[in-house]
Amino acid sequence: ILNPGATFNEFTLALPKDAGPVVERLLAKKIASGVPLGEWYPEMNNCLTVTVTEKRTKTEIDTFAHKLEWQACK
Repeated sequence: ILNPGATFNEFTLALPKDAGPVVERLLAKKIASGVPLGEWYPEMNNCLTVTVTEKRTKTEIDTFAHKLEWQACK
């Protein structure tokens, strides 16, 4: 987590690689993972802003986290 302070429902992750292709691969699997920041902030090419609300179940969040980790580390 890029900013480890308190958050409401949005946070930014620093991935080990460019976030854009990771988001595209997850979208192909029908998972909207977040907003890659590199388009607006080139120095944050590996950063992804994620939003999670009370509408998501723990299972959905766990599945998302697992698939994000798999894609980001692949």
